[in-house]
Amino acid sequence: MRTPEGGAHHPPPTPDGEPCLPGEATRIARSATEAQPDELACAVDGPRGVVVGASFPVAPSESVGISGASACYSGSGTSGGSIPLRVEGFGGGSGAGSIQAEGLTCAVGRRRNVVVDADFSIAPGETVGIVGPNGSGKTTLLRTLAGLRKPGRGRVLVDGRVLHELRARQRATAVALVAQDESPPADMLVGEVVALGLTPYLPPWGLGDPRERKQIVEALAAVDLSGFADRPVQQLSGGERQRVLLARALLQDTPVLLLDEPTNHLDITHQLELLDLVRGLRRTVVAALHDLSLADRYCDRIIVLHNGIARPPAPPAEALTPEVVSEVFGVDASRVEHPVTGEPHLLITPRKAR
Repeated sequence: MRTPEGGAHHPPPTPDGEPCLPGEATRIARSATEAQPDELACAVDGPRGVVVGASFPVAPSESVGISGASACYSGSGTSGGSIPLRVEGFGGGSGAGSIQAEGLTCAVGRRRNVVVDADFSIAPGETVGIVGPNGSGKTTLLRTLAGLRKPGRGRVLVDGRVLHELRARQRATAVALVAQDESPPADMLVGEVVALGLTPYLPPWGLGDPRERKQIVEALAAVDLSGFADRPVQQLSGGERQRVLLARALLQDTPVLLLDEPTNHLDITHQLELLDLVRGLRRTVVAALHDLSLADRYCDRIIVLHNGIARPPAPPAEALTPEVVSEVFGVDASRVEHPVTGEPHLLITPRKAR
């Protein structure tokens, strides 16, 4: 078992106050008055084997034994059985979720508001792009939608639940964020990074378990990184690292997927393949994009950020009119028919090209 830098791992205590023993199953007995555990954190099999915030019902007088990927239970009035902590794989097992922003104000630091009083709704299964000039607040808005940044005012709801009132584990099962500036530790293996997507659901049991290994292989294959599971992260290019983070988000299997400049560092082939992939995920996707042509082609609706204002999501032809593109980005835009597909295509030209 690989151990991260920083010394020994100290297992958190069980609800009875005793530390869990690494590598051993943990048996937890509760009294008849404790039918619903709150938050359980327990180390199993070293620093990466951790149950994070596991929540499940326990009937009065039951004894619950937890081992590996499932919990076997027996007790008064029960016949025994198993409680699968996670059974569905990535790729839409969790369905698609809705997002609602109500009077949302996002700030950088304590004084500068970059998005003010934003109100919008995103329906389940939509792919919505966020575009705007550098510094317009795309990343700040995404991090607020992910629950990583607290709004100055207003609130974010995911499937009707106020995001910032949820516990961290609950948020991690609702929203996944692929950030543009995230760098996994160089000494980790690709498969270890991807396996972190399972953290909200069950204790990672290490590379080698057939089920975990299968899920990791499938997630990496989906982003065209087959055979990379045992490769050190430090050997990857920037584009490959970006796809590893997307594979981790696929394994996290949340109803909402947030992408911050997902095509950054990718060659044109992988840009198109990645956007084709996320369009077919049967999830709600919100992506900050610099390339207006890609946003126009792949998004159902687009939010334009400019001077603190988030324009309501609109279909690409309405959101990226020549007038809006000229005002917000300072370039000329026109819609032309693609010579091969016949589809409308957003053509961007610098003003000096007139």
